[in-house]
Amino acid sequence: MSEQGRMDLPRITGPLPGPRARAIIARDARVVSPSYTRAYPLVAARGEGAIVEDADGNRFLDFNAGIAVVATGHSHPRVVAAIQEQAARLVHMSGTDFYYEPLVALAEKLAALAPGPAPRRVAFGNSGAEAVECALKLARYATGRDKFIAFLGGFHGRTLGALSLNSEKWPFRARSAKSRPQRFHGPIGPCETISTVARALWAPIFPGGRLSWHNFSRVGYDSGFGRRDQKDRVVVGEVLLSCVGGDPRGTAF
Repeated sequence: MSEQGRMDLPRITGPLPGPRARAIIARDARVVSPSYTRAYPLVAARGEGAIVEDADGNRFLDFNAGIAVVATGHSHPRVVAAIQEQAARLVHMSGTDFYYEPLVALAEKLAALAPGPAPRRVAFGNSGAEAVECALKLARYATGRDKFIAFLGGFHGRTLGALSLNSEKWPFRARSAKSRPQRFHGPIGPCETISTVARALWAPIFPGGRLSWHNFSRVGYDSGFGRRDQKDRVVVGEVLLSCVGGDPRGTAF
């Protein structure tokens, strides 16, 4: 679709959301976490420039630029070409483990754009919440202090540190706003737990790349993601990898 010279955009074909969108929303409700809060029932299917088309063919003017991250418009040809070129060369990257020239080039560009004469070093993250978490850690490391000031009306993210800075968005704070939870470390295996423990986290990778396929049922927990044990504590297996080294057991939980 092309919006150039078009006078029939936006275009609404019927009541919103349409039948296909309603069916997708119903499927979403059965399998997607309710922590994904949606502002309105838009089921986006494709976009170009300032236009977003939903699953039923309705076309909307996007005044938000996605969620303020598509300043060049949806599916800008140069952005699409860059993604296709990189995907054909190398898809996987882990900047915390290896070096990549495109990552260095982007960091150089961002450092040059930052205001002021001081040298810059760039930390990349997956989300705004991760950037806030990084800033909290850096501030604590640099100053040795552990208190922060945040302002009324602010929303900083849904991860635990960022969550503690939010003053609004009460659904994200309910029952989870207490920052820096107490944590206990112990070896994998049978152990006594404390009645106030809310959750046990198990990551099947340990330093040095050693995998552990320990069966949690042997320590009195239900094996599985997000299950509860007999004392109503949640066991969380961290989804980390799939088919490491060709292991036939697939994804590790």
